[in-house]
Amino acid sequence: METIAAISTGHTLSAVGILRVSGDDCFSVCDRVFRPLNGRPFSAQIPREMVLGSLLDREGRTIDQVLAEANVATTPGAGFGPSGEGYVRLTAFGGREATKTAVERVCGMFR
Repeated sequence: METIAAISTGHTLSAVGILRVSGDDCFSVCDRVFRPLNGRPFSAQIPREMVLGSLLDREGRTIDQVLAEANVATTPGAGFGPSGEGYVRLTAFGGREATKTAVERVCGMFR
C-alpha cells in the first residue's frame, strides 16, 4: 500500500491537530521524523501504546516551540482495533498551521 500522510482533524481552530500516516512504510517514515523521549525508534515501540516525543524538521530540530515543550504523542493505529493496522497517528501539534508543517515534513520523507 502507498504511504500517505494527511491531517485527520477538522478545519476549525483547535489546540490539537492529528496527523495520520498510513501505508507500507509508515513506521520507517516515523522513525525518520519522530524522536521518542524513551530513545527507542518508533518501529521498536510497544504496539498499542502511546509514545511521547518530538516531530523533527529536515535538520533534526523540533518543528516549533510548542512541540519542544509539549512534545508529540504517537499511537500505532492497531491501538484503535483491527481496522487500525498499518497506520500511525501523531497528535498534539498546537493547531492547524503546525499540523500542516508536520504533514509536509512527513510527506517529504517518502516523496
